[in-house]
Parts: sequence; structure tokens; C-alpha cells
Amino acid sequence: MVIPDILRYFRGSLKVKVQGLKIESFFNMSVAHGISFWNVERISMTEARFNISIKGYKLLKKVLKKTGCQVSIIDKYGFPFFMLKLKRRKMLGIGFAIFLTIVIGMSSFVWSVKIIGARQISIREIEKNLSELGVKPGAFKLNLPVADIENNMLIKMEGLSWIKVKLVGTRAEVEVKERVVMPEIVPDDKPCDVIAKRDGIIIKIVSSKGDPVVKQSDTVRKGQVLVTGVIKRPDLEDRYVHAAAESLARTWYEQSCAIPFQSVEKIRTGRKLSKIYIKIGSKKIQIKNCNISYKSYDKIEKSTKLIDTASFQLPLDIIIEEYHETANKIRTITAEEAKIEASNKVEKSIMENIPSDAKIINKKVNVSIKENAAYAVGLIETIEDIGVQQEIIINGEV
Repeated sequence: MVIPDILRYFRGSLKVKVQGLKIESFFNMSVAHGISFWNVERISMTEARFNISIKGYKLLKKVLKKTGCQVSIIDKYGFPFFMLKLKRRKMLGIGFAIFLTIVIGMSSFVWSVKIIGARQISIREIEKNLSELGVKPGAFKLNLPVADIENNMLIKMEGLSWIKVKLVGTRAEVEVKERVVMPEIVPDDKPCDVIAKRDGIIIKIVSSKGDPVVKQSDTVRKGQVLVTGVIKRPDLEDRYVHAAAESLARTWYEQSCAIPFQSVEKIRTGRKLSKIYIKIGSKKIQIKNCNISYKSYDKIEKSTKLIDTASFQLPLDIIIEEYHETANKIRTITAEEAKIEASNKVEKSIMENIPSDAKIINKKVNVSIKENAAYAVGLIETIEDIGVQQEIIINGEV
């Protein structure tokens, strides 16, 4: 049983027999009206059998009238018909009432926790702290003092500036806002130098505070002082200022890569096996097993909740584990294709490291062929402000 079968069970379906001289027209017109069916079996030129949903069966009236065909129900399947049988079976009805009582009782507990608004702080960290305060799957809702939990979370997690915990049905929705972390800059009342954050050749330096120690055309290294905040004048005591400047420089970004003409890549063969489980809370019960005979495979797990609405959720899941067989395939490309791929790859790699405010003034990629591979070396020249502030330590104190 897979997810579509489960949905069909709860919606109900019928096994139907259709008879008539225009069987083909019947199916074509049904599809045109958006009616779907499955397990179609052609018995003869004038008869066919198929499965159809209850909703689809009700829509057949116009098609039958136009084609002159007749349908009859062979069998009925699914939850709606099961409910009809319950009316005739008292004990089953009592059992179902007990089940409903259990469901209602379970609705007094939290069965899922949803975190909204987390970006910098990991959801796992938030869930861990909430769990320590009692907000976790299986928690009794009446034992959760929401206001206290919110206050304690703000104390436990300094990265949060605001939190709201809402109990919606069987779900705990936790909305958070994170503190805005200001970039580390030297306060205006602290003396500092302006230093180079990367190598480059100075093309312009304009100081609003402090004394420049480099000039146009000077080559500078990362960490080198560009503008000093220590003001020295003859016959005067040294003075310390908060240096600031525009420090434009030519800088270079370089990367290299190699693309072989032949490489091994993993592909899926199209063969697939599945295991199916029902998960109740934290317990998994296997309902379909199979022997995974593949030497190599990709495993994909899909989980669908049986009862899951915006406000009501129970810990009942259908879990399908898919095992896709994989095999190694030799990928062969031409020298020209390898050169293009290498060139594109190295340029993309360099661009990822260039700041958004940098101006690109030159771009060069050299590609050569050596030993059945294309080798690319890329060099991009930019103009950017390479100055960053660094606080001055005076007499061993900041």
C-alpha cells in the first residue's frame, strides 16, 4: 500500500462494469471531463471493468447518456463504506467510539513543534531549549505555562529578542525574532588605524582622519597600515585619533581547476525497491519489507502524516523508504567541451569570492590541454576599498 492507495481508501472507491457499443468513446469522453479511473480491464469489445472514485462515479451520468453505455457496481471499497457497515455492527461501533475517545484524548497533548523565523540560530538549538522547558512531542498542554516558557527562553538564548509560543490544536507553533548583531566596528571614541584587508596596489587614498602612510601606486600587503591613527608632530606629544579613509586599490583574484576528458559519475539505473512503515509516536512498525540486493543505491525517505491539518495533528505517519539502484558510468567529453567547462567553472569559482561592491576591470582565463584534461587558470582584477579599521593598543591596554 502506498500513499495514493491510502488516500483512495479514505475517500472510497468502486469496482465498476461498463457495457455498450461505444466503449472507446466512453473512456475518451470520461477523460475529457476530468474523470480518472485505474485497474482498467477490457473483457470484450462491448464490456470493460475498472476502479473509480465515488466522486468520479457521480460524474459519469452525462457520459453514459451521450454514449448509450450502461454501468453497474461490482464492489465497493474504502472508509465511507466501512462506516456504513459500522451502523449495522454494534460492537464495531463501540470499538470505533473508543478509538475516537482515544483520538480526542491524544488531542490534549502536543505532537509536533513548529519553529518560525529562525535564520541564524539553528532550529535544533531552539528545539533543544524548548524541550528542556517541556515543549516537546508528547507534552500535556495543560502543563505548559506559555508565558513562563517565553520568558525562560529569552533568558536561556541571548540570540533571541522576541518569542511567541502558541498551542494550536496538537501543534506548538513557536515564532522567534533574532537579535540584530551589529558588525564589529571600532567605536568612534576609540583610536584606530586603517589597515589593508587584502593585497593590492593603491590607486587612491583619501583620509578624513589620521595620517596616510602609503601613497598612490604603492604595493601593500594584507594587514599593512594604510592610515595611522597616531598623529606625530615635531615638538608635540603624540595624539591618537579614530582614523578613517577611502582606500581604493587594484586587487586580483585567482583560481584554477582541471576537467578530465573521462570521469566516473554515479547514475540511477531506474530500478527501485521500497520498504513501508507505520510510525506511531517514535515507534516504527514495518508493513512491507524487501531484500535490498543492489550493490550501490541512493536511499530516500518520504514521510506523510495520516492526520495533519492546520490545527490538529496526531503522531501517525506512513514512512516509505525508497532504494534507487545506482551504477558507475564513464563520462566522456571532447577536448573542446572540457575547455569550455573548465573555463566556466573557474570563473564561477572566482566570482563567488569577489565582494558585491568591487568593480571588475579585467577578466582573463587561460585554458590549456595536458594529459587528457583541460586546465584553466582564471585571474580577475578589481578595484575595491581594501581599508578596515583596527583598534590601537596603547601601553598594553585597548
